[in-house]
Amino acid sequence: MHPHELKSKYGKPMRQLESAMIVALSGYGDGKWFSLSQLMKEMRLPLDFALGNDVEGLVAQRLAAWNWYRHNAQRGDRFVRRNHKTETKLIILADRRNIKTDASWPPHEVKDTTSVPESTGLLSRIRKRKRSLQLQRTT
Repeated sequence: MHPHELKSKYGKPMRQLESAMIVALSGYGDGKWFSLSQLMKEMRLPLDFALGNDVEGLVAQRLAAWNWYRHNAQRGDRFVRRNHKTETKLIILADRRNIKTDASWPPHEVKDTTSVPESTGLLSRIRKRKRSLQLQRTT
């Protein structure tokens, strides 16, 4: 499903899903494998999340579109950040932002924000979301 179709079909819930994915994925560095169920737990979506029953399927689609490596194992699929450059991909987010990258997206702990223009705003949103989640846990 093309991201523009996701936006028209799901609207705000899809943008919320992508935002939660960005926050959760920013914590996965090179070589750190995770399962879809681990990622779903870290995303902390409400039980009545508006995208219906196949949220895991949508997350798996987004991971593929965002250039994450998927390994099919007997105990379920596992994902990891790509450790080598690939051909440049155009990633279209549900909020219609276009990002060109030759690595897994979102970036992980970007040190030099001048080399990745979208990272400055992205990292500030990630930090804000993490603070918000921490406040929710303490209340």
